[in-house]
Amino acid sequence: MNSIIVAACTTLISVILAFSLAYMIDRSNIKGKEVWRALFILPMLVPSIAHGFGLINLFGDNGFVTQAVGVNINLYGIKGIVFGSVIYALPIAFLMFSDILKYMDTGVYDACRALGIPKAKVFFDITLGLIKKQLLIVASTVFTIVFTDYGVALAIGGKANTLPVLLYREVIGLLDFSKGGFIAILLLIPAIITFLLSRKINNVELDQVNSPVYTATRNKARDILYTAICAIAALIALMPVISYIGIGLVEQYPTNMTFSLKHLQAVVYGGAGNAIYNSLVISLSTALIGTAAAYLIAYVSIRLPNKFMARTIYSLAVFPLVIPGIVLGLGYIQFFSFTPIYGTAYIIILVNIMHFFSTPYLLAYNSQNKIPGELEQAANTMGIKQLKYIKDILAPSTSATIMNMFSFFFINSMVTISAVAFLSNTRNMTIALMINQYEAQLLFEEASVVVLLILCVNLVFKWIASLFRKYLF
Repeated sequence: MNSIIVAACTTLISVILAFSLAYMIDRSNIKGKEVWRALFILPMLVPSIAHGFGLINLFGDNGFVTQAVGVNINLYGIKGIVFGSVIYALPIAFLMFSDILKYMDTGVYDACRALGIPKAKVFFDITLGLIKKQLLIVASTVFTIVFTDYGVALAIGGKANTLPVLLYREVIGLLDFSKGGFIAILLLIPAIITFLLSRKINNVELDQVNSPVYTATRNKARDILYTAICAIAALIALMPVISYIGIGLVEQYPTNMTFSLKHLQAVVYGGAGNAIYNSLVISLSTALIGTAAAYLIAYVSIRLPNKFMARTIYSLAVFPLVIPGIVLGLGYIQFFSFTPIYGTAYIIILVNIMHFFSTPYLLAYNSQNKIPGELEQAANTMGIKQLKYIKDILAPSTSATIMNMFSFFFINSMVTISAVAFLSNTRNMTIALMINQYEAQLLFEEASVVVLLILCVNLVFKWIASLFRKYLF
């Protein structure tokens, strides 16, 4: 019941907030739209557990806000899990709604303006009417993500257990794999429902049209209001991440707030360098292998003459999207426990590829579908082999998508905890897992430093990726 309540409340809040923010940015003339988009996506660059501990830094018994205001909101429990889960789920829902709004036919709105249809009627009958089925997909996706996440609940849940936390404690704490397996089956139920729902709605999705960019009417008051709302939402979403600066870079919170690097030194001497090296190797390997595999499988599934086989490959490639990471990790323990790759970095690379495979596959599938089929026919007529066609024609034409696929694999591999928590050991531990270790020892300052290190690595990667995209693509 705790899991259902948390997931339902989070879904309602996240979907409404994410759609509102995406709509405000897309349907207005506010300045710095790309900056706002980047700010709303920034929480994705740290693990979900970091949002829970970040809220403790702010609203816990000794939190910044609690100390400043003198009011304790009793954060721990269902209330805190919902708060942290909204911050965790918001970027995902925001990205989905931004993509949906981007591909809507803007000609409909031009016609509505010409006919003098009231804006309220246009919003409810046209905008919401066109995306109601996509709205259902976003809601079911957010529900599944929150229902199966244990990071926020583990950090801030207190006595309010959720199914993922129970699974984590049964397997990690008590080594009860039988009970863990049964809980994993329960966690798969909403995931399978989401998958079937997406498959049913897939045939009636919005047609993705290359329509002109939506041109908003001039309205200064509206733009000022939207800017203020975006600023408040960005501040709330980024507060947990910002709090880590105040915790990790001081002598001793809250008694001595002078600037200090001693916690950074403690983390470095505690093995952070080796953990970052492991994370970089695993994330880069996952990104390289995963991108190549997803791209080639998308190519095969588009061009297979046997439609049944093509549809089967598509379904299998999309299904990992709804498998909870914690369930996937438990399954890999059972299946690979007696194989040579068990206990090595190879099994972590493999589980990361499978965990994050679906979204890059869909990116490749959609981008390759937009390339005219006549281009490949002409290449075949000229005697150009398929691999050369992919290397010299198809890949350069979809280079931006390939970069997005690579970035998705890399960043998610850097921040994931759920899928790798059961599979790591002292030799292949990733940097994200050090958060759990320090928090278990009540070393909150060191845990804050680890979060900042992960954020810095991902920001540097995003910067390098943007330069790479700018100068080569």
